[in-house]
Amino acid sequence: MRYLFSAAAAEVLLDAIARSDGTRESVARALATTRLERSPIGPIALDRRGEVHPANVTVVRAEKGGAPNYVDGLEGSVVEDVITTPGSPPGTR
Repeated sequence: MRYLFSAAAAEVLLDAIARSDGTRESVARALATTRLERSPIGPIALDRRGEVHPANVTVVRAEKGGAPNYVDGLEGSVVEDVITTPGSPPGTR
């Protein structure tokens, strides 16, 4: 699962670089206006602070016990719903 987030972060950065004039300041400005319809983790938009917006929350139900006390994937669970925070950009759930 982590590799998907890493791949999405790389896509966001490459998109910002492509839309910039190549300077650090221009890349930072481009990051603040990132809107990707498709990425390895779905649509992504960043706000002016660089926070992902909307934030998707996956609601899962544990199906079997005995797993470690940290989440590193969804193995042993069933996805019940994906909730998107209010204020989603157009075209996202």
